[in-house]
Amino acid sequence: MTLNKDLPPDKGNNFPVIGVGASAGGLDAFKAMLKGIPESSGMAFVLVQHLLPGKNSLLPELLQKITNIPVVSITEHLPLEPNHIYVIPPNKLVTVADGFLKLDLRPVKEKSNRAVDVLFHSLATAYEASSAAVILSGSGEDGTDGLMAIRECGGLTIAQDKSAEFPAMPNHAVDANIIDFVLPPEQIGEKLATFFGFVREDWALNMEDREGDEENTYRKILVEVQNRMGADFSLYKQTTIRRRIVRRMLMLKLADIHAYQGYLAENPAEQELLFYDLLIPVTSFFRDLSAFEALTRKILPQLMQSKKTDEPIRIWVTGCSTGQEPYSIAMALEEHFGERLSQQRVQIFATDISEKSVKKARSGSYSKKELTGLSAQHLSRYFEKSNDQYIVKKRIRDLCVFAVHSFLKDPPFARMDLISCRNVMIYFKPFLQKKALTTFHYALRDKGLLWLGKSETAGTASDFFQALDKKNKFYTRKSVTRKYITVMGERKESAYKENNDILRKNDMKVEDYQKSADELMLNKYMPVSVVVNEQFDIVQFRGSSAKFLEPPSGKATFNLMKMAKEGLSFELRNALHRVKSSREPFAKDNISFDMGESLVSIEVLPLLNTIDLYYLVVFKEPALTSPRKRLSAKLKRSADEERIIQLEYELAQAREDMRTITEDQEMTNEELQSSNEELVSGSEELQSLNEELETSKEELQSTNEELLTVNQELFDSNEELTSSRKLSDATIAVLHEPLLMLDKDMIIQLANHAFCRTFKIKESAAVGTSLYQLQDGAWNIPGLTKEFTKIQALDETMIEKEIAFTFPSIGERIIKFNIQPISKPNGEQLILLALDDITARKADIHEQKVFAEELQKQISEKIKLERQKNDFISMASHELKTPVTSIKGYTQALQRRFSKAGNTEAETFLIKMDNQINKLTSLIGDLLDATKVTAGQLQYNIEDFDFNELIQEITEEMQQTSRKHQIKLTLDSNVLVSGDRNRIGQVVTNLLSNAIKYSPKANEVLIHTKVSARQVTVTVEDHGIGISQKNQQNVFEQFFRASGSSDNTFAGLGLGLFIASEIIKRHSGEISVSSEEGKGSSFTITLPIERLL
Repeated sequence: MTLNKDLPPDKGNNFPVIGVGASAGGLDAFKAMLKGIPESSGMAFVLVQHLLPGKNSLLPELLQKITNIPVVSITEHLPLEPNHIYVIPPNKLVTVADGFLKLDLRPVKEKSNRAVDVLFHSLATAYEASSAAVILSGSGEDGTDGLMAIRECGGLTIAQDKSAEFPAMPNHAVDANIIDFVLPPEQIGEKLATFFGFVREDWALNMEDREGDEENTYRKILVEVQNRMGADFSLYKQTTIRRRIVRRMLMLKLADIHAYQGYLAENPAEQELLFYDLLIPVTSFFRDLSAFEALTRKILPQLMQSKKTDEPIRIWVTGCSTGQEPYSIAMALEEHFGERLSQQRVQIFATDISEKSVKKARSGSYSKKELTGLSAQHLSRYFEKSNDQYIVKKRIRDLCVFAVHSFLKDPPFARMDLISCRNVMIYFKPFLQKKALTTFHYALRDKGLLWLGKSETAGTASDFFQALDKKNKFYTRKSVTRKYITVMGERKESAYKENNDILRKNDMKVEDYQKSADELMLNKYMPVSVVVNEQFDIVQFRGSSAKFLEPPSGKATFNLMKMAKEGLSFELRNALHRVKSSREPFAKDNISFDMGESLVSIEVLPLLNTIDLYYLVVFKEPALTSPRKRLSAKLKRSADEERIIQLEYELAQAREDMRTITEDQEMTNEELQSSNEELVSGSEELQSLNEELETSKEELQSTNEELLTVNQELFDSNEELTSSRKLSDATIAVLHEPLLMLDKDMIIQLANHAFCRTFKIKESAAVGTSLYQLQDGAWNIPGLTKEFTKIQALDETMIEKEIAFTFPSIGERIIKFNIQPISKPNGEQLILLALDDITARKADIHEQKVFAEELQKQISEKIKLERQKNDFISMASHELKTPVTSIKGYTQALQRRFSKAGNTEAETFLIKMDNQINKLTSLIGDLLDATKVTAGQLQYNIEDFDFNELIQEITEEMQQTSRKHQIKLTLDSNVLVSGDRNRIGQVVTNLLSNAIKYSPKANEVLIHTKVSARQVTVTVEDHGIGISQKNQQNVFEQFFRASGSSDNTFAGLGLGLFIASEIIKRHSGEISVSSEEGKGSSFTITLPIERLL
């Protein structure tokens, strides 16, 4: 068999149906996917996208433009056809049932759109392994739950790769580990056509009747898996099994089943991968939340009530996979019963046929992705984080015992209160389902509970189980007679398979042994007969059997062997054992019994169409000859001859019986040997389990101590809750603001002390009274009534309303009403009404307005005075400049004259005078510049200049005037700066001058530049007095001056840094300071550069 990508469409409903889900960004993904779908693929596609309600969708028209496959907008009860594309209309949910598409309105109150999940779930139910699900671009988590259902029933799952415009939906599905293929949209159509072209539905359904080369190869594949992993998948649903095999073939890019079988035979690793793939391990914590709610609300309380403290609750989780199910049950038990659980013994046995899965389950370690769906509360309460893993806490792990076990082959557990077998039997054929259900019936105690999956039922064993909760699949064990089910060896398994073939071919569903026996007797026999079960106990008498059977003395019994008359017991036992082993009818004639006085022929027939084994035993009397003929025959023979004939007959009969016994003994020995081997294996597993229980026993002591601590913590928590409640009540009581709590009928439920005090009402008169009737109807305020109506209609979530009203007890007031609706956990609606008397506040508003106007007048006056001050300073600076300049000229002339005259003392005084004149000139310049800066009149001459040259030039000038301090200069790369060279030089000069001035005890000043990609930085550092932290934010303000140990230590007006800051800002730069008091300061200038030189 090879791949066939272009199959003709199937007839009827026997064709694959593909569900495709998307949300935001889905249109482009739809288009790309449809381009890759063959026109005659034989598949039907149902497209679901989150659409805006109430708006027409153009999706069908847009998609029809890019494909020749018919694109149809879904209408109610539209039949599905292959080679068609169906598109969901807006504001609808679409499901599939009986080959038709059905529409439902999307619930109005539904917060998140789950349309994709709804479609996928219906596809899984209706089409099982003939379904596939594709999840494309979209936001949110819609689709993941439905994909899980598709995968569980053996369908194909595909997610869009990283090309998704909105990856949340496909990523969430991939993280859940339920996706078969992750592909770009344009490759999805080809993959679907390849997959469903490989496994034709007729090939999958008729594999039992086909004996060709492909079927032999297929059986070899299953044998390879069974030999390697010990699991027989031959009685599983073969459609599902074959699709999983095809999935592995596609993963390996093998297009021929023979090639895959050869690859499988040579690669043990592939055998393991196929085994785990065939198991379809789809699981999660608290899977199917509604079913778990029923478990905790109804089932577990029922179990707890039926148990005494010293009686354990025994739970068996079959097919536990990697442990999420048993741990979820353990968490549900603790969450529901809390402290009571510590007083009740609980045993949760969790089994699976996969050793790898059991090992992971036993470790209790899961990744973040595997915990999808768990709340933050569950994570913190039941898990401990270790690196990137989350480990189930020890107290939960201690409730669960994990073991590798097959409930179809190994001895079942016994006396179980609850068995969980969810989503396991959906993969079984009907025969295997019956076998599983009867095994569970044996394992459960009387009235024990069976929990099945959403798509499973106990209908095939309705005689043994009664539905307790059909929606959530809980069943109660019926109290019917049932013996222990022995573990099946290979011979019995083969016999049961043949029985299953008979059941399938006859298509019979007879479950009543009486009905089966009646039909057989009416059609063929009318003699005396009895019906016996597998232990040869009589369950029904048919006709009078007194001639052949009689009650034995002693303890009453209905065992056929004990009731048979002398001579019949041996023959009946041999006949029944022969039929039991061969499953074929057996007859024996002329058996002598009752001391040789009577003859009878017996026939034993198996009743094939029953759940348990039953046998029909028929007694036939030989036809009687006339007395005359019998007398004549006796006269012809002597007594000796008569005796010889009788002995020869008995000898032949004894030899035949001996041969039969020998054969039966040999067969029994073989079966006993097989059973012995299985028992030895079971004994080894029980020994291992016993060792684990011993370890658990030791750990229980530690757990008990931990539980005592937990109990104390719970007690403390309750105390804290009680204290919190008292605190909240006290807080409400002492609030200064009046507060009311009203119900939906406006009846006052609570009135705090402030309300009663403010409005002069007794609390007893307020609580229980309608607000509108309070104080003789004084509170029936029209404006307030209207707002209450809005709140009750849920039109508003909170309302603030100011109302001026005259109250009878306190007079005219302006009250601000705050109205807030509150919902209690039981759904009851309450209204919280807070009242704030703002009468005095409103009265203050006018005063504040007058004060603001007065303040504005004062500000305007101050601005005017400030402007006059600046004008005066500017004028005074100009007027002072001229005489100062003259004084400086005269001083320098005198210096030269005294220098020539050699009057050094006079020359020294004149030098000091010249220095003071320079300082005065600088102060006048600062005043003038500050005035211009404030008025925005400072002029700038913008030009490109060499920055390093400027810094070096200023440094040299300052070094010449400073004898005590050494200025250390460090220059970075040379750059060209655009700006006013003199003004920037003025800033650097000011910083250097300050550094020298404010570090009188130091002997050096540092200056260095640094060039980056777009700016140059110059920093001036000193080791002087520094600036306190609180003063650093004011250092660039007008008239701010740093001080030493006492005020006025250093001269100056405090304008230099203010002017420097404004100059740098005008050059799009920054200036900053970093200083520590007593250790020095560092000033930094940053300027944009024009280019590097």
